This record gives sequence, C-alpha cells and structure tokens, in this order.
Amino acid sequence: MNTADTYHESVCEAITQALLLLMKHEPYERITVMDIIRKAGVGRSSFYRNFIDKDDVLEKYVSRLFSGSRMIPEPYSNEHLRKTIISHYRLYYENREFLMTLHKNKILYRFLDQLRDITESTITDNQLNVNVYQPAFFSAANLGVLVHWLERGCRETPEEIAEIIITLLFHTPGRDC
Repeated sequence: MNTADTYHESVCEAITQALLLLMKHEPYERITVMDIIRKAGVGRSSFYRNFIDKDDVLEKYVSRLFSGSRMIPEPYSNEHLRKTIISHYRLYYENREFLMTLHKNKILYRFLDQLRDITESTITDNQLNVNVYQPAFFSAANLGVLVHWLERGCRETPEEIAEIIITLLFHTPGRDC
C-alpha cells in the first residue's frame, strides 16, 4: 500500500471515528459536517472527497463492519444456518455500543436495506434457490430481533439467539420443536 492510500484510509477513519464519538454525546440529527471535520481534524474538502454526507459515513462504516459476515459457505443451509446466525450475533455483540447508539438515535432502521443487500448477495454468491421475498423477510425479522436484543441489554448469548431464531423460523404451532 502506498502513502497516498494510507493517508486516504487514515482520513476516512478519522472522519468515521469523529462521527461515532459525536453520536455518543449529541443527537445524530444535530451533528453537522462542520462538527465532524472539526473533531476529525481534517478539511472540508477531505470530507467531501470521501463522503457525500454524514449518512454516507455511517453507511460505509456499516458496510465495512458487516462485510465479513458472508464468510460461511452455504450460510442458509440446514447444516450452516445456526453458525451463520451465531457469527452475525457475535459481530452485533462486538459492536453493540455502536448499534445501541444508532438505535437511541432512531436510525438503526436505515440499515434494513443494507441487511437485505447482504442477505441477497449471500444468496447470490452461494447460488441458493430461494423465494424472492426471503431476503426481505429475513432482513426485517433479523432487525426486529436485533433491536429487541439490544433493548434487553444483549442478555442472551449469540448461541441462545440462534436457537431462538431457528425456533421462530421452523416451529409449527401445535407441535413441539
């Protein structure tokens, strides 16, 4: 990696970290680009060279954060579904402070499209034959469970959450799982 790439990455990281720090103490809607660049110690042109607006900063951070969640082969197969859910919730747990900040700022729902994109690309990458509504269903259900889990203080382990989700998906009323 050359010096220009390293500098570019450090500027992007400084901007991202500045926004994340500001969000801990200030409502998201009140944070301005000027606040972010002051906190990051970068110029306005550096911000706009890398990002469209503060929403773009968050979207790129979330994409980068969750891009590794596609690593399990055949993630939605019967054999690997549990592992997939556990890996997602471990990642959510590691980033719970950030996710809770998004939830408190009432912007976690903005990432439903990104969750659906990740789900759709995972399905495409693994050549899974699914109903066209499955990515939307799994993404919305996952976001709903994630929000409730965060609100409860992440009491359940990722393994326990996987069992809960699998039970919700496959439980037939009137029959034991």
